[in-house]
Amino acid sequence: MNKFTINLHRWITAVLLLSLSPSIFAQGNEDVLGPCYSFWYNYNNIREKTSHVRSDHDYRVIHTQYRNLSSDIMVHTFAILRYSTNVENHFTTTFGAIEPSDPTVDINDMEIYNGICYFCGTKTFNSPNPNYTIPVQKGIVGCFSISAMYSGLGSLVTYEVPGTTQLTRLAISCPSQQLAQINAIGIMDDFSSSCLVEIRENSSTSWTATLDYLPSIPKIHFSDILATHNSIILLSQLKCANDHFYGADDYDINHQKFLLDRFSWNGCHDDCTASYTTHYMAHYQLNTYENYYFHYNKAPMALSRLAYDWFSVAFGVIKNGSGSGGIRFFPFQNIWQYDSSIYYPTGKYPAVTEMTNIDLTLETHILSTDNSNPNGIIANPCLSDPPITVNTITTPGPKLNSLTHKTSTPYLEITGHDTQNNLNLFEQDVSSFKPKNCLIIGMKDPIILSEQTGALYYVEWQFLYEGDDVEWGEVATFEMGKTEVETVCKRCPEDH
Repeated sequence: MNKFTINLHRWITAVLLLSLSPSIFAQGNEDVLGPCYSFWYNYNNIREKTSHVRSDHDYRVIHTQYRNLSSDIMVHTFAILRYSTNVENHFTTTFGAIEPSDPTVDINDMEIYNGICYFCGTKTFNSPNPNYTIPVQKGIVGCFSISAMYSGLGSLVTYEVPGTTQLTRLAISCPSQQLAQINAIGIMDDFSSSCLVEIRENSSTSWTATLDYLPSIPKIHFSDILATHNSIILLSQLKCANDHFYGADDYDINHQKFLLDRFSWNGCHDDCTASYTTHYMAHYQLNTYENYYFHYNKAPMALSRLAYDWFSVAFGVIKNGSGSGGIRFFPFQNIWQYDSSIYYPTGKYPAVTEMTNIDLTLETHILSTDNSNPNGIIANPCLSDPPITVNTITTPGPKLNSLTHKTSTPYLEITGHDTQNNLNLFEQDVSSFKPKNCLIIGMKDPIILSEQTGALYYVEWQFLYEGDDVEWGEVATFEMGKTEVETVCKRCPEDH
């Protein structure tokens, strides 16, 4: 068994022995308490083109966006389920848009921290000059109190982040005294350079923002960001000149590379402004002899927690000399080494959508797409020696767009839409797959690949508008009410 697996198993065992109780999976939601293990729900009154689903011990939040065909306005819906009552309410917003010519908001990521739902995205304005072809865009962040909005008493606020054109991923850290810091990555207003914005809560009424960037490395692309038990992890890659495969005269070696950075919960600015600081990223170049090393330019890459401050990286790769592809999965105890990694095959053009982890376990689930699974495939790579089969989950029809782990249970919650663009939700117990499920269960044969140590990659962070005041703007919401849900499929032990 590899070193990573041994160390992680020891830590997990110690924690579980201290915390294990007969009610470890107890929840107020009757679906969890009951014997049924697979569910498929259809929402009659919520449309979906893209979605995000996140949860904590108390609530599940689903965000959907869908362009209303009659009004040509982008409509956003947030559905909030309170687990203790199993009652789900929802509210809707257009982020101020009344006419089709009004600015449009796209939400790219969402997280829950300390009872607050945070999100980030892009606000697109119509150009004042009809001959001006570059869209006018601004990165935005937003948040709301989940319990307050669930009760119909809260407010939704947003902030347009200066110097940015889009924000793609975010992670929430806690520098001190339960005050939050939003760490969001995106693109600066030159439409090219990557950036990291840190928006810190100083009190209930005071927030400040700082923009971090790397002007000396113009080809760097920030892919994902993650808050672990005590750190902020930044995953990056170097932009490629083209997508030509290995062996071409103009092959770009950046197709084999990715980078990791680490900051304390105080963030990049606090860590990197000290005069004595010399800062390095960890630089990885995948081995050509492993055959599974090529990723496309700006390939979607994902981070996920494993346990405590361990984390994992995943992205799609192409098998050398073949059009086929698969997913590479790397577990890390720190940014400087992975002891081994795993590859499992999918189809051509693999792309990771999201990744989630079941608390304090090696059970990580990756949602991705490829030409054979355009509606999504979920897999749970788990490092072991010898390698074991990777379980997969595919859809019986709907498109899968997001997934989360229901805290303290063995259930995944997965959102997507059907052919009518109605929101669909799957709940699946992944602790033991039964013969009949509402989703389609399969298997993949994994390949375990060797360990690697990261090289030192010197970076010099620079900062804009350090500690500027943040002014949140309230956004109008409407259509508060209960969701309308029907059960499409429900599988229980008696269905065997």
